[in-house]
Amino acid sequence: MKNHKKLLAVTVLSTMLNLAVAATSGGPATPVAPSATAAAPAACALTDPQAFTKKVINQITDVLLVVNAPGANMSTADKVEKIKAVLAPVTDINTMTSFVVPADILAAASADDRKKFNDTFLNFMVVLYLGALNSYDPKLYEIQVYPLRGVDWTKMDRVQVNTVIINKQNSSGNVIVSFVLAKSGCNWLFQDLSVNNSLSVLSNVQQQIQDIIRQMQSNNKDASQKTIQLSALNDMIAQHNQKNIGN
Repeated sequence: MKNHKKLLAVTVLSTMLNLAVAATSGGPATPVAPSATAAAPAACALTDPQAFTKKVINQITDVLLVVNAPGANMSTADKVEKIKAVLAPVTDINTMTSFVVPADILAAASADDRKKFNDTFLNFMVVLYLGALNSYDPKLYEIQVYPLRGVDWTKMDRVQVNTVIINKQNSSGNVIVSFVLAKSGCNWLFQDLSVNNSLSVLSNVQQQIQDIIRQMQSNNKDASQKTIQLSALNDMIAQHNQKNIGN
């Protein structure tokens, strides 16, 4: 059970940011319904979402092999920064933060505060699953990503990529992970994921952020949600991150 939980957590992180895996033929594929959107520019060769996911997961695996190597002696803070360097360019952080933070708080924030919060939020996501990543061993798991079938993903602005994480030691511990990707120019960005068709990761994180907001409100009985500044929320989450990084 302990290994299974680690696998779930590894799955979650690797995807919030972008993960993916060796392609296999056949297998589940439940694409998100397309929404009306303009096709990519004629000169733009849109990346296959399956290939995109595979590339990102390989990059994350390479980083984990370095930061978790015996004798690496890397601080937790340095590990977080190296993982973030891979995730930041492939994560739709603006959409993610817009989902987890109430709209009125975001609307009242400056562009600079939004930028700072985006960075802090990505830190939050990495730190949340850092324990599982620290123990990640790619020799114990194999990740397979399924192609999108029956849809023209070149005309979709959001797609769902289904993958399975195979536990080489215990097949009953296999986990299905579904990633939601959003089109961004000629490429894709990770927006969310779910594990075994359960509640999405962003929905879970949204609940945690709401708990933090309620805690802030309880410290000021006269405060309403609208009076909470994004900068204050950023500081609260940054403190949470620092406490869990530890060094």
